[in-house]
Amino acid sequence: MLSLPYLCAKNSINRKESMKFPITNNYDPHEKRPKAKIESMFIYRPEREWTYSHHQSITYYKGRLCAIWANGRVNEDDVGQRVLMATADDFDSWTEPKPLVDSTVGDHSKLVLTAAGFHHYEGTLTAYIGRYEYRSDYLNGGKRKRGDMGHQDTGLSAVTTSSTSSPSRSPKVTAYGPAPTS
Repeated sequence: MLSLPYLCAKNSINRKESMKFPITNNYDPHEKRPKAKIESMFIYRPEREWTYSHHQSITYYKGRLCAIWANGRVNEDDVGQRVLMATADDFDSWTEPKPLVDSTVGDHSKLVLTAAGFHHYEGTLTAYIGRYEYRSDYLNGGKRKRGDMGHQDTGLSAVTTSSTSSPSRSPKVTAYGPAPTS
């Protein structure tokens, strides 16, 4: 299941009152702070297949809410994981989720795709998609062996749009996997 919280704080404090409560990372449980009302909405409720959802991101773009998330058949970051997208005019009425990037075959198996966030600039919305596959020695019959090791061909792709209804795939943007810094 995928549930996205939505903070409804616009009426919880006024401008003058907010000056009394600066944003800080120095938490004091005895200091009075405004409490935002939190609402939640289920966007995706799997029944039998594609039951693992995570890496969610949400943004507001050209009058619509846009959400993306990674979606696997059973396990986190497993072979064949895809990225789904749904949009809404309001927080309560979401479109049926559809693959933004569906399962894709790599050299040894299907890739692992992860939703890596949004960025909008000068009228263009970009959704980033992380990707990698498992080396053949970390696979057994096309399925990942226990654990999350053996990544290869780690990279980042981007899907761009200037509307909220027609994303188009952009060229692959190469990124490097984790490496020691010292």
